[in-house]
Amino acid sequence: ACAGLGSLPAQIQMMHRFSFYMRQNNFLRAEQVLDNFLETDLNQGYYAPPEHDVHICRGPGDYPVQSSQSLVDDILDVIGHAGGQATGVFKIKLLEKILSAQKKQFDQTDYRIALTQCALGACLQSCGFNERALTTFQSAIETMHLYENMHHI
Repeated sequence: ACAGLGSLPAQIQMMHRFSFYMRQNNFLRAEQVLDNFLETDLNQGYYAPPEHDVHICRGPGDYPVQSSQSLVDDILDVIGHAGGQATGVFKIKLLEKILSAQKKQFDQTDYRIALTQCALGACLQSCGFNERALTTFQSAIETMHLYENMHHI
């Protein structure tokens, strides 16, 4: 609260709450927390696109610098690995919300949008929505070509 409700520390707490609620199968609360997270500025912290093998750390110590994108990556991971009662349709809904928020805040060729499209495409494919998955992957590939970093997709 000291840093503000839209601050990076608040985003970190929201990501942890989202993860907790997903593990508890409390999907209503998880979705509410995600909605609050997506209303904040998703361009905070230190982000080094597009190379996935680059890690920025502050010294001394082994504490990684957080960014809004690292939190989105964590959220994508939580959604992708959610089990129990988390249905594919619910996961798709959450991924589409993230993608929509990113498209409002970033340029349409932003690498972060392509990463979310990759996660959405994988979820669509696993749920049997192959045509939608193909379209989503093709959109991601167009952006990946701009960064000449196709290995991730």
